[in-house]
Amino acid sequence: MQWVNEERLREVLAHIRNNPHSKFYDRKYAGHPVDGSHFFELPLLTRAELQAAPVQERTFCAPEDIRFAAFTSGTTSKEPLVIPFSKVENYYFEPSLGTGIRRPLIIHPPMMRAFAMTFVQQCEQAAHKVAPLFGDLQSMQNSAMLAAIGTCDAVYSIPTLAAQLAPAAVARGIAATIKLLALSSEVLTTARRAELQTAFPHALIANLYGSAELGQMPFFTCTRVMERGENHFHFLTKALAALEIIDGELVITYGLNRATPLLRYKTGDYFEEVGEGCDCGLPGPVVRWSHRSGVDRVRLNGMEFDAEAADRALSAFPHLATLPYQVHFYPTEGSSAITVVLELATAAAQSEDLASFAERELPDAWRLSATATLRTALERGLVASFTAKAVPALSVGGVKAKRFVNHVV
Repeated sequence: MQWVNEERLREVLAHIRNNPHSKFYDRKYAGHPVDGSHFFELPLLTRAELQAAPVQERTFCAPEDIRFAAFTSGTTSKEPLVIPFSKVENYYFEPSLGTGIRRPLIIHPPMMRAFAMTFVQQCEQAAHKVAPLFGDLQSMQNSAMLAAIGTCDAVYSIPTLAAQLAPAAVARGIAATIKLLALSSEVLTTARRAELQTAFPHALIANLYGSAELGQMPFFTCTRVMERGENHFHFLTKALAALEIIDGELVITYGLNRATPLLRYKTGDYFEEVGEGCDCGLPGPVVRWSHRSGVDRVRLNGMEFDAEAADRALSAFPHLATLPYQVHFYPTEGSSAITVVLELATAAAQSEDLASFAERELPDAWRLSATATLRTALERGLVASFTAKAVPALSVGGVKAKRFVNHVV
């Protein structure tokens, strides 16, 4: 799949050619014609290349034009990526998502830290003005109290924190007043969506795709997609210069942030084009989320482990469904089989009983395919052992929940 905004592409190519502040792309594309006709022949850009270059060498504007510098979480790469940002005249994003909401509660770590400035600007630029109220990441009770005082009618969050907010929101009597849950940064599984819909019964649930490298939400959902409960996305056709899906991976070209233009940038996220499109009438192709490799999907020994199936298995047991979890995959000495360890983050008095229950029951509930479960893999010797343990905190942290951690070389 290839899509181009010709005007934006001309702008970003003109900006990077012979730029007086950075020769990053001049070096990368040496020997390649950098123009619209040959654009899709240019080598792809990776996160590793950006990290390998000092920030000053990949900044495409004068120091006085930088408004702030942000950083990515480092959850996937294990090292944060620092990104300078210039002023962006228009992000072309409507935080209300067509729902008419006015005051969203923000309990979304990147939006509360590195990208608070960009989100506030997006709210100010929007045709439908939105006034955000930033919550308390350390206390969902405090966040619910602030939402009640501020008469919030929406929540911007990640799925994990939205689930943690739910009990406090119900206790405060505000859960039923929320009209929109705008969720991003983690995979939104069917089980988690159902859990949140029960807690916030009158909310439309929007699955957004945010890019820290871009500093905004380039993908969004319309009200028709929300009503259908789909993980389908429209994208900001006025903001992006080009969008590609290459071997399933999303590749983005973006130049609104003139300090760090990105050309054919490999995101590490996997999508597929939806052939039937959407009946809402918005321009541009529609895409469907697939996965983020190594974060919510792992393939080992011919088996596929994905967060959708893991969430579905845990949701079958109410006392496990709301616990933060992480699955670690290890090699087994002297064998090609893998060892699977499930961490359940809980401080409950009966935590060891919960771990024992999970270890006993989950292998039959966790499906790896239409015909095989984790128990099947254990019986066939593809998985050497499955262990569940209760922990005070997950081993691999970060602002985004990393469901799977692959230690197999």
